[in-house]
Amino acid sequence: AVKGGEPLLKLDAGDVSAVTWYGEGDARRIVSGGKKLLLWDAVKGGEPLLEFEGAGVVRSLTCHRAGDGWHIVSGGYDTLRVFDAVKGGAPLRKLEGHSDVFGFKGWVRAITCHGEGDKRRYVSASDDKTVRVWDVAAGAAARPAVDGHEDDVTALARVGDGRRVVTASRDKTLRVWDVVEGGAPLKLVGHEDEVNAVECYGEGDARRAVSGGGDWEGGQDYA
Repeated sequence: AVKGGEPLLKLDAGDVSAVTWYGEGDARRIVSGGKKLLLWDAVKGGEPLLEFEGAGVVRSLTCHRAGDGWHIVSGGYDTLRVFDAVKGGAPLRKLEGHSDVFGFKGWVRAITCHGEGDKRRYVSASDDKTVRVWDVAAGAAARPAVDGHEDDVTALARVGDGRRVVTASRDKTLRVWDVVEGGAPLKLVGHEDEVNAVECYGEGDARRAVSGGGDWEGGQDYA
């Protein structure tokens, strides 16, 4: 049962902007990102197991299976970096290009994954107002950047198996994107101010997106 109360662990990770986790049982790990990218034992806590080289400042994180191990994907200033979660060290690859038509480079605010093996794709959202789909095997964009939002993209969530994603933006909207087929996104409206968070749940016709923003009603933010 969920008990609430005090934290089970406290990890001295410094300035943290993003967290994720992977594994099961005693092999469960926590990844924290900020000024450093660190790997932690989620059961025992203690000191970091690894500090990854060349991560830069991290604003977003995700991870996925890679053979018998795991890969960590971090989002920074216009760049995604992929790390071996077991061996540590420098990035296995870099995916660069989050910048708009005027050359403005944006922070990568959210990342998710879709597919397996040679068909694996990363989907990233950025301050440059775009959502991008990356071919992991090729180490390059799978298609040109997709426009749709009119301001910074602040958050991103998978829908079901990840063929679609929902993004949130400071332009007061949510958008639903088809990662596989591409095309123009579906626009969801209703917020009166910037949208800062989104998550999805449910299946089929009962699938829902939950969003939170800076809307102001009676002196309190609401979702």
